[in-house]
Amino acid sequence: MIQHRAERVLGRPLERRFGRLAEAPVSDTIAAATPYVHPSFEGEAILSIGKMIEYHRHGAGGVVNVMPFGCMPSTVVSTQTARISAQCGGMP
Repeated sequence: MIQHRAERVLGRPLERRFGRLAEAPVSDTIAAATPYVHPSFEGEAILSIGKMIEYHRHGAGGVVNVMPFGCMPSTVVSTQTARISAQCGGMP
């Protein structure tokens, strides 16, 4: 509760200048990813995919998936990037 209050107080002046700064609830991120990964697939992969969709919806011009070599969650994300890009208007 204290953390969220501090975020609102400190973020308010920046939001007036730059727009919404706070992230959507995790449940929204997971919901955005469900067309690509089943919700039972918990962890980094579903969150990364959901964030790509959220960034597209908020006008991002592209997304970079940075991953360590052999990282399983990021490998799962990489399998979906072409499909996500196509369904997000060719977003790189």
